[in-house]
Parts: sequence; C-alpha cells; structure tokens
Amino acid sequence: MLSIKKRIIIFIILAIIIILAIFFINKKKESVSLPASGGKYREGIISQPEFNNPLLQDSGSDLAISQLVFSRLIKKGYNLEPNLDLVVKYKINPDATYTFYLYQNALWHDGKPVTVDDVIFTIDLAKKIKNNSSFNSLDVSKIDNYTFKISYPGNSDKLFSLLDIPILPKHIWENIPENDLNNLNLNIKPIGSGPFIFENIEFDKNKEKVKNYTLRKNDIFYRKPPYLEKIIFTFYPDIESAMKGLKQQEIQGLGFLFKGIDIPPEISYNHQIYKLETPQYVAAFFNLNNEKLTKSIRQSLNSLVDKKNLPPVLKGMGFPISGPLLNNYLNEPLDSFSNEPPPSNGLSKTSLELTLTIGEEPVFQEIATFLKRCWENEGIKVNIEIEGPEKIAAITRNGDFEILLYGVLAGLPSQQYAFWHSNFKEDRINLTGFSNRRVDELLELASLANEQDKKYEYLKEAESLIVKEYPAIFLYSPYYIYILRDNIKGVEINKTLLTPEERFDNIENWYIKTKF
Repeated sequence: MLSIKKRIIIFIILAIIIILAIFFINKKKESVSLPASGGKYREGIISQPEFNNPLLQDSGSDLAISQLVFSRLIKKGYNLEPNLDLVVKYKINPDATYTFYLYQNALWHDGKPVTVDDVIFTIDLAKKIKNNSSFNSLDVSKIDNYTFKISYPGNSDKLFSLLDIPILPKHIWENIPENDLNNLNLNIKPIGSGPFIFENIEFDKNKEKVKNYTLRKNDIFYRKPPYLEKIIFTFYPDIESAMKGLKQQEIQGLGFLFKGIDIPPEISYNHQIYKLETPQYVAAFFNLNNEKLTKSIRQSLNSLVDKKNLPPVLKGMGFPISGPLLNNYLNEPLDSFSNEPPPSNGLSKTSLELTLTIGEEPVFQEIATFLKRCWENEGIKVNIEIEGPEKIAAITRNGDFEILLYGVLAGLPSQQYAFWHSNFKEDRINLTGFSNRRVDELLELASLANEQDKKYEYLKEAESLIVKEYPAIFLYSPYYIYILRDNIKGVEINKTLLTPEERFDNIENWYIKTKF
C-alpha cells in the first residue's frame, strides 16, 4: 500500500498533467488555423453545359466553367472599378490612349507563355464573331510581348467592360475555321490560363447528358495558386433533385437559384445561405404606342401596386425597386418619385380592359395574379396571357403587347443607353418605345463621361425623368441565392454581383483543409 506521501506526489503529478493537457488543448483552440492545399469542392448546377466557344457563351454553367479556366484582361467590378486579371497595371496616356502591361509569368495550361499576340488574336476574333461595333472601335497595337496600347473613342467604363472577355490561346485557335468556332472537343477540354485546368468529363450511361465536370488546380497559375485541389460540377435537371443532392451531401454548394425555394432546416443548419444582389429586375412594361395606356392611366396603375406585398418580396426572393438603375450609387429609396398624388381619373368608373402578357415561370404567374387583384379592385378587367419562351421572344421583338411582365438583365448603369434611348425604339431593345429628348441627351453625356461623379449625375437625372413618365411599373430585383457548406472557408463574396459567376472571383482563397 502506498504511503500518504507517495499518493500526494502521484496526485500532484496527475494534476500537473491534466493542467498541461487543458492548457495545450486551449492553446490549440486559440491558435489560428491556416489554409492548406488539398480538398475537393463539389457544386451542383441546375442546367446542362452547352460548350460554346468562350467568346459566345451565355449559359450559366458554361460561364461558371469559363470563369475558372480562362483569364481576362480586366474583370468588371460592381463598384465600377476595374479588377485587374492578366493585366498587372495600366496607364492612361496624355493622348487619351491606354497602355496595358501583362503578367510576364502567365502560362497557358499547356505551358506556353501568354503574350500580347494572344490578346490581339482574341480581340480580332471578337470583332468578327460578336458583331459588336464597340469591339470594332478598339484599335490595339503591340509594343512588345507583354505591353500593348489601345485607342478607343468611348469612356474607360466601356473599354474595361469590353476587356472583360476570356483571352484565348492563339496557338490553339488560329487554325480553327471561323465556322467551326464551336468545335466541341476544344470547348469541352478548354486550354486557358486561369486558376483551374480541365481534367475530366463524365456522361450519364446513355452518353447524352453531362453528369460531372472536373477541374484541377493550376499549379503554374501566375498569381497565387488555389488551395482547392479540385472543383467538380455536378449537373441536375431541376431544383428538387439538386436540393436532394445537397441534403445527401453529394455536393457542397448549389447556385443559379433565382426562383423561390424552401430551404430545409437541416440545410440551413450547416450551410451558408448567400442572398446576393445582381443587376436584374422585373417590371410590368407598358406599350407606349397603345393609345388607351395614357400617362394618367399608367400612373394610376402604378399607384395601385403595393410593391412591398409582391409575392417574391414577401418570400424573401427579392427587394422592391423604384426605377431601372439598380446600382447602389444611383437607385433612390422606394417610392421616392411618388411625390404627386395619383390622378383622380375615375378608374373604377371606367370599362378599362387590359391584357397582361407573361412567361410560363410560376413566379411570373404569382405576380400576374397579384397585379390582377390590385387592378380589379378598382373595376379594371385584366386578362392574363401566358406564353412560352419562343412567343415571348417574338413579342419583345415586335412589340405586340399591351403590358408585358418581363425580367431584364440591366447590367452596368452605363449600359442603360440601349434600354431607354429613342434610337433603339425600332429594334425594341427599348422595350416600351420610350422617347424623351432630354433623356437621350443625358444618356449620351453619361456614355462619354470619364468622371464617375458626372456619370452618376447624368444617369440619376435620366432615371428621374424616365420614372416620372411611367413607361413601366418597376417591381423588384431578384436575389441570387447561393448555398455553400460551412466547411468551405476563405469565401468572400460581394453582396452585389454583376453576374452570378463572379462568385468565384476569389476562388484562389477558398479552402477546406487547414494546418496549425
């Protein structure tokens, strides 16, 4: 039997061991875990990739892949400040030309250097296939392999917007005929200079649909290589199956959710739910060529809609708006333009009958029902016509509608020119046929202004004039819902995105594995 003295010594030793263990455990908890290389991130996408040429892409899945595989000269930021990508720096010269300097260590995924020749090749190709007069105005001249000059008659915003295109490797694409630019093999297995490299594509058992698309990290990336070892896109036919995949942990992230969804508690518990603002909005557009839709009628119809009670707003799918300019610098608080009382034109005593044309999306049908109820309370008869995508496209081209419920990708504030300038009435890009000489002047001044303050001043005045004419009822801007498993760290996503694929702008900093 141990003596009391020995038992005391053993007790003291055990106490010291326990205290030290607690100390080191707490120190470990307090220590900052550092990101480590490795780990796979799986994201679900609700669509199939089309694998168009990178300069012709418009589908969400193609653009997401392109954002990771290809570099751009400059990426547009929602704050309108240029985010440099392949360009390491630039300067504006006294003669109003621009000189750009490329990273000199940038390599294509096959190991060849990225040079000015690739830039000039890509811009020349864009001039041919984009049918865009803005590109045709770009005059690019080579100074050396990593320096080039651009002369452009527009302002810097427009120029930087044009330079936000994927740069293609000349040595891969220069011998591809123009009519074969959607060469499937080159587009499925692209060679870019971005942070991730194509690794594998997996089809379903019928070889008809893409099941998984795998990218691996680019260890020779000219900036800091990513921490994530691989990114795997898994494609789903609908929201329901994608949400099931998320619950069953087949995927760790899910994007492209503009529509209303119910997020189960078990997903909310261990996922980050991002509600991101994008420059899109939904409005009820009036056909201004329709004689019965007078300004006073349009103003009264607008005053009868309580935007805060719109179904998408109540469900948290979006936020109400008061005008077409969604940038935080420009958009006024809701109803700030409703300074005049609605005209007393006896709407309830008229036999006014209206036709509201909508697409097949369930959310549009909910909104149309809401508008119908608002207006029929005042004795207005409302007919709702539901049309498929092809018919809606034709209607927007020929202006064959009275009121059209429609979603618009507004883009940058400076891109409002085509939506509201009278020059675009005939081709219906100016959807309502709106025409106002002062608005035309202001949009022209804004398109030429290089100083942001002056640009905002012109656009803000233009917006106030547009809203006061009631060419549309500006309803709401939808949120882009993005869901990420909470074990994905280092994620910094701006609250406002110009396009959904911009969520990957700091992908190099995302990580799963850590070290101490």
